[in-house]
Amino acid sequence: MKKLVLFVNGNLGLEILDYLSQRKDTQILAVVINNKQKCKPEYKSQVSNILFDAEVKTEVFQYYKGIWESAELNRILSFDTFGISALFGHIFPKNIIDKFNGNLINLHPSLLPIGRGADPVFWSIVEELPHGASIPRIEESIDTGEIFVQEELVIESWLNSGQIYELAMKKLYDLFIDFYPHWNASTPSTPQVGKGTYHQVCELDQIKAKMLDKPGMLFEQLNLIQALTYNDNRRARLILPNKEIWEVSLQLKRIQR
Repeated sequence: MKKLVLFVNGNLGLEILDYLSQRKDTQILAVVINNKQKCKPEYKSQVSNILFDAEVKTEVFQYYKGIWESAELNRILSFDTFGISALFGHIFPKNIIDKFNGNLINLHPSLLPIGRGADPVFWSIVEELPHGASIPRIEESIDTGEIFVQEELVIESWLNSGQIYELAMKKLYDLFIDFYPHWNASTPSTPQVGKGTYHQVCELDQIKAKMLDKPGMLFEQLNLIQALTYNDNRRARLILPNKEIWEVSLQLKRIQR
């Protein structure tokens, strides 16, 4: 019987929880979700409903400052406990990582070491780097742990961040359900190769703020596209580095006067 503590968020977290709650070889000791600022109001109820439907009785914690030192969580953890983080939005301290004895993994939507840290899909688009899905071991340094399994995504050049993110979520789920039945304390992993990339949440926030404060360059491009769009279906065109030719359609929506 594999004893688990799950750290979950988002739809992927719910799908992983649903999958694991149905397995007879798995005991879910606890589920930890993001704090109230980082998850939807109904998320805790969704988690509880999945557990109820599967007739799994376990504790559900919502992250709060001090949870890592709390007796209620630490009494559950031991060296034979396995841990899974699926889009969990809080950093694990070293003392918690150590309690899993190397058996704490992360489902991460990038082709590590590319896309360490926050917003990996956004940055892989901006930096023109490959996309993927990875399941590494969690270590104290963010997203640097050895990798159990990963796969590069084949991405069409016209896909946006949301579409690529959904592909990464599906790939992570598929990789996980193939990996999980064979995962044990002796499962081999491979060190990450290459320098990779790393970004923090504040970097994307800064870009968004810059677009609002100084939108000149963006408006220049939008005006050009608008000027090249005609009623007879002529459109602005882009020639990509791979020589593909794309037409550009523009749709703007005012959200505030």
